[in-house]
Amino acid sequence: MTLWNRLVFLLICTIVIFTTLAYGTVHQPIIAVTYILVSLLMIVWAVDGFASGKLQFSRSLLQLPLL
Repeated sequence: MTLWNRLVFLLICTIVIFTTLAYGTVHQPIIAVTYILVSLLMIVWAVDGFASGKLQFSRSLLQLPLL
């Protein structure tokens, strides 16, 4: 597990927790922070893909509830 993989995992956990706690207030700044975190997640995932030379994702069915 590389540093980038760990950072992606940390961002996913942070986004899930932050969205759950803060989204009840549905204000534009909270939604903007959520969009920024998701954008940062996609950028880090892309950097990890370029650094490793391959795109990695899990096909585990345990991730279906997240969708």
